[in-house]
Parts: sequence; C-alpha cells; structure tokens
Amino acid sequence: MADEKEKLTEEAAPAVKNRSFLSFIAAALTVVAWVLLMAVNGYAALGFGIGSLGMSIAACVLCHGGGRRLAIACIIASSVLVIVVGGFLLGIRIALG
Repeated sequence: MADEKEKLTEEAAPAVKNRSFLSFIAAALTVVAWVLLMAVNGYAALGFGIGSLGMSIAACVLCHGGGRRLAIACIIASSVLVIVVGGFLLGIRIALG
C-alpha cells in the first residue's frame, strides 16, 4: 500500500508556474494607453498601446486559465487602440503632408 502511494507521488506532473501577474501588467498598460488617449495625445497612447500589445501576447503565451482570458481581452483592446489611432495619425500625416 505504501509503495503504491510513493509511485503515485513520484509520477505526478511537475507544478506549472502561475504567471498571471503578466496579465495584470498588460491590463494596467492597456488602461494607461486609453487614459493617455483621452488626456494627453495620440502618440503617447500609440506607444503605450504597442507596449501593451507586446505584453499581452507574452502573457497569453505564458499564462493559463483566467490569466490567459484577461490577456486575450487586453490583446483585443490594445489592438483596437493601435489600429484606430495609428490609422488616424497616418491619415492625418498623409493628408497634411
């Protein structure tokens, strides 16, 4: 009986590291990017949006469970910001250039 318990504990899979803090950092960067869009200007928001997009992709790869779902939501929010603001700034530059 004791031998069977030892075999079960030896064959257990290694513990998966929880890196959900990356998802929270990505969420914070996404919120900061949207606040910068409202308060400061589009260039700062675009920079933070690109950083948030990179952090969100890294969090999506490294996290599991709820952290991955939060990272996917951050990817959507930051990519909308980057595409819309980037397109707007590029359109203005072409139109006025």
